This record gives sequence, structure tokens and C-alpha cells, in this order.
Amino acid sequence: MREHTTQVFFIAIQAVVTVCGVLAVSTMPKVAGYPEDSGFSLEIRYVRHSGFLVFFIPGVWVWLTIWYENEGWNYPAAFSILSGAAVAAGLLLY
Repeated sequence: MREHTTQVFFIAIQAVVTVCGVLAVSTMPKVAGYPEDSGFSLEIRYVRHSGFLVFFIPGVWVWLTIWYENEGWNYPAAFSILSGAAVAAGLLLY
């Protein structure tokens, strides 16, 4: 029951960061009046229109860490914690 607690904890953090980031970036053009072909960067326009695709990053991370644990390699908990924190930080900085 509790074998994937680390993944659940970090996927919750990653999901919150992703949702807040997509919502914040999506409102920037709205606040500016959302002029067509405005001076917003390509990243902002991508996140505004296709931000839901960013959810694949945490999904791939969960799959990778569960696969790593099931393969029986060394230090699966440390790998899950360090990589989960790195993915959350990467999403926050993006």
C-alpha cells in the first residue's frame, strides 16, 4: 500500500507547481489585453495554448522511478527523492 509514497508526495508537488505555473503564465497575456501576435515570447504562447502537455514531465518521472525501483538497482529511494526534487525545481524555474 505504501510502496510508492515518495512518488505520490513528489507528484503532488510537481502537479501543484505545474498547475500554478500554467495558470500564472496563461493570465499574463489576458492582463495585457491579449493582443494578437503580441510581443510575448514563444514560451509564454506555448504554455498558454499547450500547457497541459507539461503534465507529461511528472508522468514520465513517475514511470521512470517506479521502473527503477522494480529493477532492483541500488538506492531507489535516494534516486526518487533527488530526481523528484530536481523535476519540481525544473518545473518551478521553467
